[in-house]
Amino acid sequence: MDLLDADDDVKKAGYAWEDTYKRSWDLLLEDEAGSLETAVDRLKQQLKRARRTLRFGTVRRGIVRNVVLVLDASAAMAEQDLKPNRMETTLKLARQFITAFFDQNPLSHLSIVVTRGGLAERWTQASGNPTDHIDALQSKGPTRDLYGEPSLLNALSLARTILAHAPAHGTREVLTVFGSLTSCDPGNIYDLIPQLNQDRITVNIIGLASEVHVCKAVCASTRGQYRVIMNEDHFDEIMTGWTPPPPLVREDGDARPRLMEMGFPRRRKPRRRPVSFLCACHPFRPEQRGFTCPRCLSVVCELPTECPVCALTLVSSPLLARSYHHLFPVMPYVATNLVASTHSALPPSAFAATILGGVYACPSCRQPFCLDCDIYVHSHLHNCPGCI
Repeated sequence: MDLLDADDDVKKAGYAWEDTYKRSWDLLLEDEAGSLETAVDRLKQQLKRARRTLRFGTVRRGIVRNVVLVLDASAAMAEQDLKPNRMETTLKLARQFITAFFDQNPLSHLSIVVTRGGLAERWTQASGNPTDHIDALQSKGPTRDLYGEPSLLNALSLARTILAHAPAHGTREVLTVFGSLTSCDPGNIYDLIPQLNQDRITVNIIGLASEVHVCKAVCASTRGQYRVIMNEDHFDEIMTGWTPPPPLVREDGDARPRLMEMGFPRRRKPRRRPVSFLCACHPFRPEQRGFTCPRCLSVVCELPTECPVCALTLVSSPLLARSYHHLFPVMPYVATNLVASTHSALPPSAFAATILGGVYACPSCRQPFCLDCDIYVHSHLHNCPGCI
């Protein structure tokens, strides 16, 4: 009996070679001649590919997004092709995605849905507070709860129920991380596609294994994208690609902008003695800080949100100002053939990067930048340092 128990403990803990396993081909290695030229060329291609993925030009985008993040928590997520396993890697990248998502989309809402054992479970309600979602991933995401098969039909049906209450002026998106090759559905998933199109819901799926036909068909029918990862870096690149808002596509061809009514609530003045109250959005959770709706004078605890009483969209002016960079992006930098002496205008730490990727100049202020700075300005800063 003791030998059987010991054998079970070894299976639960895993093998020793799985703990020390590393992807040695992804490291910086020398070629047969002892040169790093091959690795440098690979870095050049990565930098150039990252620059090509940047979105330039003025495009109509939805600055108010409603996204449901669906995570596969089936037994297939315990596979160790991603270190330490698929689920741990997914949770780590999901936390990074949530932080970047609300940083670039401060007026948006997100909800998390998990599918396993043929069922779908809602982990978080639709909220604009990234802390609630990150805490849920850290507290509810242990790998010991991976079991059964996922249900893509139940997950999309639950996501459709959540997005049905989203306002019409915002986008409705579903981002699914799917690691299984099968789906245990109680019905025909193709019957759900017309309902998703009727509700203007776009389904995007990231596959962690081979390509699955039903996933590709659902994404193609709902004007979404289906991507299959190659490694962890590619997984991170795909997740980051869905951080900016997608371009708005209207089927009726109506390109006229539609006005959106917003309210700017005032913060409740703190009293000498903190008094707890029940807000309109969480009637069973006492709060001490809140915002007063300018229309119906009801109190909500966080922004942005929709007033539960009068259905007015409540935002703050800083959040609205942070959303404008998607509508007025920075002009793309132009590659220049500067000599080495002009690199003195760059920071000393950026001199090595100019050797790899060259020098780029702003078309307005003509200030030189390395390739790393070019990517950072257009993907995170959204303002040209030279023009400022």
